[in-house]
Amino acid sequence: SKAAALAERARALAPHEPAAALRLGQIRRDQGRLTEAAALFRAALTLDPALAEAWLYLSELERFEPADIDRMEALLSRAGDGAAAVSLLFALGKAYDDQSDYDRAFARLERGNRLVAARLRYDPAKDEAWADRIIAGVDAKLFKDRGGQGEASRLPVLIVGMPRSGSTLAEQILASHPAVHG
Repeated sequence: SKAAALAERARALAPHEPAAALRLGQIRRDQGRLTEAAALFRAALTLDPALAEAWLYLSELERFEPADIDRMEALLSRAGDGAAAVSLLFALGKAYDDQSDYDRAFARLERGNRLVAARLRYDPAKDEAWADRIIAGVDAKLFKDRGGQGEASRLPVLIVGMPRSGSTLAEQILASHPAVHG
């Protein structure tokens, strides 16, 4: 992909830049090249041991040794309440869960979730009004007015759903078949 080629070029041009290793690692992870991704996240941490985002991504791929957990805890003690703290808390939650230390895992994850929630500016009334406008606009008249339009083939499938309803998952499942393109 073009993103991978650009990330490889950035890594080659700036081998001592942790962000270059981190971004290429993300691409490799998304491509399913997990061993390579983990090595790139480790390379980013070698260049910047305080790179909280790399700890989080690595936690998805590896089980941490006690020394890694100690490093993350030390970083967390200096991280405050920003994005770095959130990444470290989620990475530590995964690390402690891997060790079956569920009390510590829960404590880290709970604190991380509280920090994320404190930054959210969610207004349920706004989403409800948006959904009501959509519902009001999709009626029998809409379908009658648009009858006969669209693709005549029986092959296309349109997946429609509200946010967080599973429509993206349904699309991904269907697209995993070699005869389907999402």
